Amino acid sequence: MLVPSKKALEPILDGKGGLRFDHSADELDTLAEDFFSYGHSEMKEIINLPGDKRTFENTMIPFAQLDADTMAFTTVLGFYSSVASDKKLRKASEDVSKKFTDFWNEIYSSKELFEAVNAVKLIMHEAGTWEELAFEDRRLVNKMLIEY
Repeated sequence: MLVPSKKALEPILDGKGGLRFDHSADELDTLAEDFFSYGHSEMKEIINLPGDKRTFENTMIPFAQLDADTMAFTTVLGFYSSVASDKKLRKASEDVSKKFTDFWNEIYSSKELFEAVNAVKLIMHEAGTWEELAFEDRRLVNKMLIEY
């Protein structure tokens, strides 16, 4: 089971295994920008992997991890827009949520990431290993290709 990575989510974890919900309005933009730096770095690692070296493990797992991390960050930082009593915090959360929407769009409109995911499927079909993947793993690849 894929869960958000603690390294990426450290700024929104409370240190006791839970999530923090005590951020200030001023923190949200910085937290988001730091996350986007992490996300872009992860995207570059996936994209820059030589095509003939692509595997499910070195392409799809990091991509799915980035997806899970992005979802967790989006949820925490966007939560304030619905529940915060402070108007400034609600507005900051709305602004950050818009930036995360842009980040999602960047991920799922990246021609290079699409080509990376598609290459995994093609390589595995050519090698005759596609059917060896668990049903859920094949579904993940196909779902990501459809989302592009």
